[in-house]
Amino acid sequence: MKLLKVKAKWMEGAHTGELIRQGVRYAKEQGVDGLKLFGMDRDLAEALMDEAKKLGLRTAVHIAVDETTARDWAELGVTSIEHFYGVADAALDGIQNFPPEHNADNEIHRFGRAGELYIQPNLNREKLSAVLDLMVKNKVFWSPTLSIYAAIRDLIRAQNQPWFKDYLHPTLEQYFLPDLQRHGSYFLGWTNTQEVRWRKNYQVWMDALKEFDLKGGLITVGDDAGFIHSIYGYGQVHEMELLEEAGFHPLEVIKMATVNGAKLIGLEDRLGRVRQGFIADLLVVNGNPVENLRLLNPFGTDVLTYDGKAINNYSPLIPGDPKIKVERGGGIEWTIKDGIPYHVPTLMKEVKVMVDEARAAREKKK
Repeated sequence: MKLLKVKAKWMEGAHTGELIRQGVRYAKEQGVDGLKLFGMDRDLAEALMDEAKKLGLRTAVHIAVDETTARDWAELGVTSIEHFYGVADAALDGIQNFPPEHNADNEIHRFGRAGELYIQPNLNREKLSAVLDLMVKNKVFWSPTLSIYAAIRDLIRAQNQPWFKDYLHPTLEQYFLPDLQRHGSYFLGWTNTQEVRWRKNYQVWMDALKEFDLKGGLITVGDDAGFIHSIYGYGQVHEMELLEEAGFHPLEVIKMATVNGAKLIGLEDRLGRVRQGFIADLLVVNGNPVENLRLLNPFGTDVLTYDGKAINNYSPLIPGDPKIKVERGGGIEWTIKDGIPYHVPTLMKEVKVMVDEARAAREKKK
């Protein structure tokens, strides 16, 4: 599937509805299947969505700091809403209670205060439910990307993830260092108070996701890795873990990552299920992820074993029994893509070599 972000060259200077429409038509001519949208005013969004629908293009929106909220985009029939922006904003009685010096272009300000969106004193829970109802009615998918903001609520943990030792490429490691010139690298003087607010923000956000699901809304799994101490291959699994924290059964989470994802991109007739005639995209896992989603982590996880065999930690055990051990287990053994098998441990070794070589090259330059 070919996706075009609506911040590309063809959109520069598109300040009228007609110019927007021309850009959407150009995207269709280039073979684009969908548009990734960023913040824009309501009148421009109306023109874009109208033209996209006429041309059969799917649309995903990252609601930004502007006049449109999730209510606007749901009314206009966007295919999916990414992250959490714009949802709580549409449920406020008034506006956010941010200080006068707040500058949304300053990422310390932006992300510091974003953790207060769902805990604003004037958040109207009835309005929030109404926004969710509208999203469900208009069949808007929600890809929350809970994992990309997880570092904000526990920075020390995020900076010391064990797989960084072998798999964090020095280029990305450098990018994660605090620097306001880089998106998502805003941890300068980050405070415990900010983390606490973000944790409370997550509680309301997760409750909204659960309500959305119970109303019939479709949630998908995405991670937005590459920023904010989240790296590829790990952020996606962490997203699934956080969805379980939000109240979903692991089987529901797996469905979100497979069936719902296929529906989102309009490929549910060939992806998302293990079924004859479907594309053979499969994961072969060492263990049962329904018992522990962490088994999907490429790094593996601690597994309780007895006499060399993995067992459930509710198994009857006698303290001091030498056959009881904790070993590294889990992980994906094989990834089968389009019917072609890839041995994941071999791929992981190759990635580690790449990282080691890049680190060695960096040291030579010092």
